Amino acid sequence: MFTDAYPQFPNGHLLKAEHLSLLRDFPREMFALEYAGFGDGVLFGCRVNAEDGMIVVAPGVVLRAGVPYRLKEAFRIPYAPEGAYRYVNLRFADEEAQSEDIVFRGAEIVLDDAPAGENGMELGRFKLKAGARLRGDHVDFEDLDTEFDTLNAIRVPCACRGGQTLLPFITEFFAKEALSHRPENPLDLHFAFLCLQEDRVNLSVLQGYLRIESSDLHELYLALTRKLADIRGAGGAAIRKERLAHKIIVD
Repeated sequence: MFTDAYPQFPNGHLLKAEHLSLLRDFPREMFALEYAGFGDGVLFGCRVNAEDGMIVVAPGVVLRAGVPYRLKEAFRIPYAPEGAYRYVNLRFADEEAQSEDIVFRGAEIVLDDAPAGENGMELGRFKLKAGARLRGDHVDFEDLDTEFDTLNAIRVPCACRGGQTLLPFITEFFAKEALSHRPENPLDLHFAFLCLQEDRVNLSVLQGYLRIESSDLHELYLALTRKLADIRGAGGAAIRKERLAHKIIVD
């Protein structure tokens, strides 16, 4: 039997514990239903950028073991050029009881010299040379994986149904660049429009489009770069063919 119960608060009536329980349980139940079966990773936001010598993590939500962790305000942490990879990691703390009726789960954002372990999650990485400026903007799709002086989010997991996938801005970047080359293959067109329409592209969809079984995020990105190279080649040939069709050759 489907049911619905929502508390009313008439003037002069006593506030009951049952009222508060209804307000408390409904949002958590809805969240659990909506994201059931999702893997660990970024759910919304949490984009990493660089501003004035600071790493800036945008507000957002990450999912770990079905629990949402919220970053309500942008977080800033200073960085310096070291010539080696630095990792913007989340470190999850053990659950603790703050009082008799409040359970606290937290995670801190840190700059590490190694990838996140089992109790962590990567939000980005970079390798900055002395005298260089760290940037978060990208020239083209391949630039997302530039080794030096550029924030790299390829290996940041995005939570999706059944596991983890590439962050939405990565698949959107692919789609916009692919469409700019006028792909002739209907599958390429469909996938590009899907990337622009959906808030995330599930792992199984990526694997099906790329015809690979790997779930490694970097391998999925590399496969997208190869696919984009194919689209560029086919698109360039189509444009050249179109131009030739409008030419009149006089013998």
